[in-house]
Amino acid sequence: MRRSFRSGRRSRASGSSVGSGTWMAEALWEIGVSPWMRVRDVGDAALGDAVAAARRLMQESVATGRPGRRVYRRAGRPCRRCGTIVRARGQGDANRTAYWCPGCQEGARPPGE
Repeated sequence: MRRSFRSGRRSRASGSSVGSGTWMAEALWEIGVSPWMRVRDVGDAALGDAVAAARRLMQESVATGRPGRRVYRRAGRPCRRCGTIVRARGQGDANRTAYWCPGCQEGARPPGE
C-alpha cells in the first residue's frame, strides 16, 4: 500500500490524529514535509512534529480567532516563507484537496510530476 502522509496521518507512536483540511496542510507546511510523502518514509520524529505543529496552530487559532493560513486555500499565491507559488491538487480515494509549497516542503511530488 502506498499511502501518502496526508492519507495516513495517524501517529504511530501516540495514535493521535493530525486531522485533515486546514490543520493537515498547515502542520505539514510548518515542518516542511510534502503531503505526498509516504507515511513509511517519514520518521516518527516528523510524525510527532506534525501532531505538535497542528496542536500549536489550533491553539493559536482559538486564541486569536483567526485561522492563520499559510498554505490552506492559498493555491496560486506566493508562499509566505519562500515566495514559491502554493499549489493544490486532489489526493487519495476521496480526492480531497492537498495544499503545499513545492519550494519549501521537501519530499515526494504528486503523481505525474
